[in-house]
Amino acid sequence: MGDLLDVHRRTIERLTEQYRSDPTVLVLYIIGSVARGEAHALSDVDAGIIVTDEEYARHREAGGILIDASDQSGEPGSEASVSVSDLGYLRSAAERAPEPTRFAFQQAIVLFSRQPEIDRLIAAIPSYPERERTEKMASFACQLPVHLSYLVLADYSENPYLLVDTVHELALFGSRLILAHNRLLYPGRKQLLRQLDRAPEKPERFEWLLRRMLRQPSIPTATAFCDAVLGFRDWPQPAEGVTARYLRDRDMAWLHRPPSLAES
Repeated sequence: MGDLLDVHRRTIERLTEQYRSDPTVLVLYIIGSVARGEAHALSDVDAGIIVTDEEYARHREAGGILIDASDQSGEPGSEASVSVSDLGYLRSAAERAPEPTRFAFQQAIVLFSRQPEIDRLIAAIPSYPERERTEKMASFACQLPVHLSYLVLADYSENPYLLVDTVHELALFGSRLILAHNRLLYPGRKQLLRQLDRAPEKPERFEWLLRRMLRQPSIPTATAFCDAVLGFRDWPQPAEGVTARYLRDRDMAWLHRPPSLAES
């Protein structure tokens, strides 16, 4: 923890002292920007505790699985939150966590542990899900031509919401294709542009095309972005075809899993 800012170090020391003395707390760890050494003076400390099954049930019943553990001094950077979970959470995360969760655990710091399997689980979570890569790339690639057709419709019908929403979808799935090609985890919205900067293999002027499309959503800027991404390499193609894969992943996805909050 040599790269920590003093304010974050003090917060971590306070949390360690508080939770180490609690016998119901089995593990205390730090994730996020502080753990990765990317935090600035206003960054929060993102911590997690693994508690006994009985204590976890108590927290869930009380509705308190996220604790505001900020220092009451009000010092900038002393804000902290602590997520409460059980060992089953880490086991499930190591096996099937979505990529933003895996990314959050990169360089995670275990502050103390009373469980011998913790180091193995923590190390397994941020691994790239190689077995999903080819199918994901096929699905991501199918999103681009369909959404580009929606953008044409948005422009023709002068629908500003559809225009902006479609451009965001193009940016997301085009970016996810590039990250998957480079075997880089998708970090979620906040860290996406920074993660793309780390990608060694990408289309020429990729970031410029992406930012131009987002700032000037239009048929020409979106087409240039899609052409650059889709022409970068021969992407995996689904046997059922582009439209069928798009429908499976979007319109019919609720048949196989609960709908997202946005679509429920």
